[in-house]
This record gives sequence, C-alpha cells and structure tokens, in this order.
Amino acid sequence: MKFSIRISILQTFAILVILTVVAVSITYYVGSSKISIDLYTRLARTTADKIIERATNFLAIPSGYTQMLAHELQEINIVEQHPDIWKSMWNILMQNPQISSLYVADTRGNFVQTLRNPVLATRIIEREADPPQEKWLYRNKTYNIVDTKTATAEFDPRKRPWYQNTERVKKISWTDVYIFYSTQEPGLTGAYPIVDGNGNLKAVVGVDITLRSLDSFISSQILSKTGIIFIVNEKNEAFTDWKALQKIKTVDKALHLPLVHELDKRWVTDAYNKYKQTGKDTLVSETNGVEYLGVFVDFPDSFGKRWKIAAVVPAAEVTAPTWAIIYRAAIIAAMITLACLLFVYLASGLVTKPVSAIVRQAGLIKDFHLDKVGGVKSNLKEIKMLSDAFIAMKNGLTSFRRYVPADLVRQLIATGQEAKLGGEKAHLAVMFTDVVGFTPISESMPAENLMVHLSDYFAQLTPIILANRGTIDKYIGDGIMAFWGAPREIPDPAYRACRAALQVRTKVSALNRKWAVTGKPAMPTCIGIHAGETIVGNVGSSDRLNYSIFGDNVNLASRLERVNRFYGTRIIISQDVHQEINDRFICRPLDLIAVKGKTKSVKIYELVAEKNAPVAEEMKKFNSLFQKGLDAYLKKEWDKALQLFGVLRAGHPEDKPVQLYIRRCREFRDDPDSIPADWNGSFRLTEK
Repeated sequence: MKFSIRISILQTFAILVILTVVAVSITYYVGSSKISIDLYTRLARTTADKIIERATNFLAIPSGYTQMLAHELQEINIVEQHPDIWKSMWNILMQNPQISSLYVADTRGNFVQTLRNPVLATRIIEREADPPQEKWLYRNKTYNIVDTKTATAEFDPRKRPWYQNTERVKKISWTDVYIFYSTQEPGLTGAYPIVDGNGNLKAVVGVDITLRSLDSFISSQILSKTGIIFIVNEKNEAFTDWKALQKIKTVDKALHLPLVHELDKRWVTDAYNKYKQTGKDTLVSETNGVEYLGVFVDFPDSFGKRWKIAAVVPAAEVTAPTWAIIYRAAIIAAMITLACLLFVYLASGLVTKPVSAIVRQAGLIKDFHLDKVGGVKSNLKEIKMLSDAFIAMKNGLTSFRRYVPADLVRQLIATGQEAKLGGEKAHLAVMFTDVVGFTPISESMPAENLMVHLSDYFAQLTPIILANRGTIDKYIGDGIMAFWGAPREIPDPAYRACRAALQVRTKVSALNRKWAVTGKPAMPTCIGIHAGETIVGNVGSSDRLNYSIFGDNVNLASRLERVNRFYGTRIIISQDVHQEINDRFICRPLDLIAVKGKTKSVKIYELVAEKNAPVAEEMKKFNSLFQKGLDAYLKKEWDKALQLFGVLRAGHPEDKPVQLYIRRCREFRDDPDSIPADWNGSFRLTEK
C-alpha cells in the first residue's frame, strides 16, 4: 500500500514524537534528581555570591569611614578639644548601625572613643596627666551631654591586640570574629594606622562592627523550608543565623562562638564533617537514614578572611517537586503531541528544507553574522527570489556596518526595534586620539597619498579599539573618537580603554619605524581618556541619525588629549579614570589643571604602562621620586622640590614635566608675590 507524502510525514512524525516524548520522560525521570540538585546548587552559589558581596560592602563602608577619620586626624593632637572631629565620629556612629564603637589612640596612650553600648557616650583618656585621667561624657541621641564621670585611667589601648597588630604591620587589619562583652553579639574589630611622612606610627583608629545586620540579611535568604545557611570561619566557628544554630555557648562563664560540631542539628554537623573530610564543595550526606545536600562556597582571597558559606538542606525538599513536574510535563507533552500532529498534517504538503535553510539565513542576518550568509540553492522560483533578496540584504548591511557600530546594528536587528531620536546617561570611558603636527604632514604630501597614508594609519588602530570592545564614534580628521560601555554595557570600561591606549601607542611606534624606512612621515599620536556619566544615543533628524556621545565628560577627554602637547606626554588620563585602574597600571601624577572653559580643577596622570610590563620597577622608582617632588611643590617647599626634581632631571634630562616643575619652583621661590593667595597647586591652561 502506498501512502501520500502527507500521510507518510504524519506517520513518521507521530512515531518520532511519541518516541521522543517517551525517551524524554524516561530520561527526565532518571535525571530529575540530579537536575534539581544542580538547580539548587546554582541557587545556593548565587545566594552565596550575594552574601559575599554584602559582607564585602558590610566591611568596606566602616573601613572607608575609618580611613577618612584617620586622614582627618593626621595633624591633630587627640587630647586637645576638637569638637568637630568628635562630632564627626558621633555622626559616623549614628549613620552606621553596624558600628558599635569608633575610637583613636596615639603612641602616648591617649585615647578617645565614641560608643553605642552599653550606653551612648564619649570616652576620653588623657594619659599624660598625673595621674592618668579617664573621662566619660554620657550623651543622648541628639549629642547632648546628660552625665559625666571622671576616674583614674587604668585602660591602656597600646596593650590591646588591635593596636599592637596595627603598630606591627602599619596597615589596616581586622581581628577574628568574637563575642562583644557589652552586647553578647558577634562582631570584629578593624584598625587603621596614622603615620607621619617618615612612616612612623602616630596613632591608630579603630572600629568595632557587629554582625547583626549581616546576620539578618543571611537569615532572609530562604533556600528551602527547613534548610540552613550560615558563615563559618577557619576555626570551624559558626557566627550567623543564630536562631537556627543556637548561637552562644559558655565555657567557664566565658562567651565564645559555637563550633559547628556543637550545633544541635546533627545533620548540619554531619554534612560539614563530610565536607572537611572530602574537600568536595557539593556533596550528599546521610544522617539517620535521611539524605542531605550540602553546598560550601569559599570567600575570595581578596576578602582577607578565610570564611566560607555553608548551605545544608534535606535532599527530599529539593527532589520532591520533581514528581509534580513529571506529572504536569506528561499532560503537556500529550497535548503538544496532538497539536503537533494536527499542525504537521496541515503543513506537511509544503517543501520544508529550503524554507528551513532560508530561516537559518535569516537567523544569521538577525545575529549580524553576515560573513556566514551564503544564500540557498533551490529550483523553486520563489525560494530563489527570496534567497537573492537575502544576499542583497547582506551586501547592504555589510556596507552599512562600516558606518555604524556593529554592536548597535546587531542590537537593533535582534530586538526588532527602530532606531529613534533620544539618549540616556551611562557610565562610559571616552578616548580621543590625535596626530601631532598633522598640518605640516598634510601640506607635504599630495592629497591622494595623504588619504592612503591616513587610511593605513586608521586601519592599524581601529582593530585595537574594537578588540578591546570599544565603540568608534567617528574619525575626526586625523583623530579617533571612541568610547567604552555602550551600546552594550561592558565590565570595567576604563580598564579596557587604558589597555587599548597602550596598545595604540605601541602600534604607532612600530608604524613610525616602518614608515621611516619607506620615507613616509611619522604619525606621533596623543591620547586623552576620561570616564564618567555621559549622554549616549541617537541625534539628528527623522531621516538621518548619528549614534554618538555628548556632555562635559566628552569635552574633557578631548581637552586632555590636547594637554599632552604641553607636558610632552603621549597618554593623559583623568583622576576619575585613575581611581578605577591604578591597581593595574603604572601612572605618573602630572598636575592639577583647569582646562580652558572650566573653573573646576582636574587632577591628571600620565598613563605609563601595565604593572606587569618590563619597565614596571624602573617606572615605579621614577614615579615615587616624582611624587615626592610634587608633594614638596604643593607644600611650597621650593628648595626641597628643586633638589628632588634635579635628581630626576640628571637621569631624564628630556622629561618635560620635570623641566616644567623646576621652572615653576624657581619662579615661585624667586618671586613669592606671584603666588595667588588661594593657590592650591592648580595650573590654568589658556589653550584648548
């Protein structure tokens, strides 16, 4: 018996669908537990990442306040009355509920403390008095003194671990988590040194932080009905989720954090012990015949503490919903099968292969993979016409891509949105490049040769910017305007811009050497980079749009590129960029300038190299000595600055910033009246 193509396709499809549904159902049934566990594991790890981020910020904010307070106390004798400083400590305490106490102690044993528990108060110890005096100023929430108490001081902060650790390492340090005596709550102490210009310790600023709000946040991260999630340190002490863990144990009436093996939930202890034995961060343990799923995530090394997050849940809570899903999936599969059979019966008379090929071509165009579009071969006239139309579309879009950022076109095609007028604010890194002395170059070459030479220059630099995920806004004469962070948001745009700038500098140097051999003029290039909130979007008319960026931050990047000529540098970045990348690049502080048209001064830096570059150590020494000279200059210590810059000039006689500061120091030293009364080191540029 012969069947029509439609019936044959229908029968074949029915068999395939039924076999597929059965195979998928069996596979799903067998693998459902593993899938559920994988999903739970991902959820647990995602939750752990949130907790790690929250914990990092939890300590970073008090740490920042501690460093800020240390800066304010740099030149202050803490035993003197400084109401503004102590009020500042009070405000920090009131604005940050996780801070239990904030204090400062100097090397003579003098001590000032603002504390929340057991009562709001300011505590002052003057150890230089005879005998040493300890004064308590009890306050209300409005900072008014409600009572005072004076006694002989017995407490010496210099004998405390937080002081001695900071005195030894001379950098910010954190204690392990412990139980605060006054509140019986867990917390930790951070301390930050105050040092003089010679690196000698003057005082230590400390902060006590309770973990109450972090504990509340972790408790809110519900992964299951009876599961538990908590933080444990390298001593196997658990210090969050007190309700679940029954927090505090006592030994000889002394409070301490509970060890994991002291917890009253045996299944949690068993899971943790298995983790310690096997080292597996995802495991299944068993307690009294019941299986439990454990997920353990370490805090990153950058956090500074060897903490880990533990999440333990009964395995049944993870896998039980699978049965309901299987049941619903079976019903849905049956309904879909019937619907598909009806659809195939109606559509089986069509020739699907060339249509499927056309669909694939359309998908390539949709994703803007134009190089892979090759058309579809078919004897059907309509399919051939459609294929030719796709090829024509591909050719047009290929040309269009050279005028508009590819990411923008891909985004518009993928979303099906029409490009419209308008913009939005985004954090972008903006870069301008320009050829130094291009006018003489253009006058020395025929127009045709100049265009070829300039096109070769752009052809070498453009791939560098694109490879670093930059968007080229436009070519402006002999310059390039590019930005990072749009139309697609990317991580660390300032870093990518700086990396591209260094690669451009290297490429231009190589090109100039090659061109020198062939008799072509060199194209020395200057670069300016700034980062900040920038308006990005489409501007123009309803007939023609231009995707571009606008705003003061764009103008500043352009100004910085021009400033290179004044300092004899090749790459200048703003302070905003420096703050984002200084841990990965070597940068030299150049000056505090006010560009033309701006009243606010901007600190600028020369971008030198990546920190792993071969010249890193040499440049670090040079920059360190240059920074000392700049500090002396800003303090009006002209002779000291001249001596330091003189040493630099002996080794780098061609360095223009060194020459510039030597000239300024001599002028200010010889003519003090020329220094403005409000001089802060800022230099105003008179040219754009």
